[in-house]
Amino acid sequence: MEMSIPSIFIVGSSSVGKKTLTLRITGSAPDQEASGSWRIDTKYYTAHARIEFIKCTSDTIQNSTCPDCEALILLVDAQREETYRDVKEWLAHQAISPEVTLFVSNKSELLRSADGSVQRQSWHEEAQDWCCQQLFEYIEVSAADEAADQSLLLDGDPQGVKRVLEALEAHTWPGLQLKATQDGASSNGGPHVHAARGEDPSTSGEGSSVAAENSTYRQYWARAGEDDRTLGSDQEPGEPLRAQQEEPLDRPALSASPEEMNGAHGNQNGHNGVAEPGDGASEDEDEDELDNFERMLGRMSAVRQQLQGIPDDERRARAAAMAMQMMHSLGLDDDDHNDTSDSE
Repeated sequence: MEMSIPSIFIVGSSSVGKKTLTLRITGSAPDQEASGSWRIDTKYYTAHARIEFIKCTSDTIQNSTCPDCEALILLVDAQREETYRDVKEWLAHQAISPEVTLFVSNKSELLRSADGSVQRQSWHEEAQDWCCQQLFEYIEVSAADEAADQSLLLDGDPQGVKRVLEALEAHTWPGLQLKATQDGASSNGGPHVHAARGEDPSTSGEGSSVAAENSTYRQYWARAGEDDRTLGSDQEPGEPLRAQQEEPLDRPALSASPEEMNGAHGNQNGHNGVAEPGDGASEDEDEDELDNFERMLGRMSAVRQQLQGIPDDERRARAAAMAMQMMHSLGLDDDDHNDTSDSE
């Protein structure tokens, strides 16, 4: 079954520059009054998308239902506050979940005064706050004036149509075709490419393995969900993972014998792993700690394999939770607290 071409909706009031923006994005004028096509050609992939226009009127705002799309661009005129109110009200009547969401303020070069300073109005700041709440990226452009467009800045960050293109091209479009690597080998394989093409990874060999690993992974974390609470509210999810990658822990290999692991575990707590007189009463406790340590190492090995086929955000969060669980089991969080107390 042939895949449908993904859509990009450009929504805005009359005369906000929908056609001009489309021309700048695609390099060609729209072939119809309300649509255009775009062949996305980047360094790494090619894909096709269809650009469709929705004009905000009193009728379309109140009564139209927009089908879901891959990308949504809300386009306003930087000098007309009502165009912002229109797209804001239009979105409030929709139930869509696009992957890419952009708020584009066109004709922004007209906000510059004679001395070159930018004179934004209060509704521009309101629009930026609203974009943060709605998870839209706010971009200022000058679609009809390329020279002015290239000089636009917002809080020191480059703006313009180039930024719109960057945001769109960074998306993994359904049906994309990866280009060959520099050594000439094809890179059109793997579960991520199956997903990009709209295929079900679970119907192919490698994808089936990834799907099975993901299922096992989610079941494990459903059972161990209480360990997520060890992650502090001020802890960035990626930090434990980065620490693990950049500063390898001095821990025994998974293939080490129980005696070696016992010695390594004892060294971390200031002992050489050799029993001393009077230690008999704590042998059971040491064995329990060793069992916990071995189980944790086994879980780390299993989870590391299962992390390969899941989205980046979820992988970082789960890896962070696993790292915190490991630290908790080894008593490292208690050591950090004691060190802090001793230094005060």
